[in-house]
Amino acid sequence: MAGNTRIVGPRKDAKGWQNVNPDGGATHHRTQENAAAQARKELRATGGGELIIQGENGRIRQKDTIGKPDPRSSKG
Repeated sequence: MAGNTRIVGPRKDAKGWQNVNPDGGATHHRTQENAAAQARKELRATGGGELIIQGENGRIRQKDTIGKPDPRSSKG
């Protein structure tokens, strides 16, 4: 992972969701929504970065830039 990135994805043991930080640490949550909310909070507290949310199949379903200007110039 480059820079300040958080990845929210399913836990390997299939017991909820995890929010993984660049140092390899992770927080565990019962819902994807709770894991994403915690990741957003951490990104805002550390100056912003990228949030990547994976679906149940582990594929990326959403990417967001949190706390800093979005590097993409397209709308939508």
